[in-house]
Amino acid sequence: MPKSYKAWRFCANADVMSLKIVPGGKYVVVSICEGKNRYALMLFMMEHRVEVAYPVAKIAVPTKAYKLEAKYMRHETEMGIMISYVRRELKRASDRTAKYDPPFPTLLLTEHSAV
Repeated sequence: MPKSYKAWRFCANADVMSLKIVPGGKYVVVSICEGKNRYALMLFMMEHRVEVAYPVAKIAVPTKAYKLEAKYMRHETEMGIMISYVRRELKRASDRTAKYDPPFPTLLLTEHSAV
């Protein structure tokens, strides 16, 4: 088993569903769950002078984020961190109002989003 070079432990104040390190290792994008049906994406700056992982940004998303990806990209004239993810939603409106986690097979809509 390979030995890790460095390990960090930090508090996200929520349940972490998945995370992605932005190339270069200075930022980490985290998919979190706050409560039962509240999901969000958070951007942490690593090795900040105040904390080990300093929260920089947070955006609420309607459902859990799957296949989280993050990288540096140019948008129009500015360089920035681009975050992409896939979200799934129930296809029938009656199932969406029920607020339950459906068993498979269920009709799902899949949407690819970029933040």
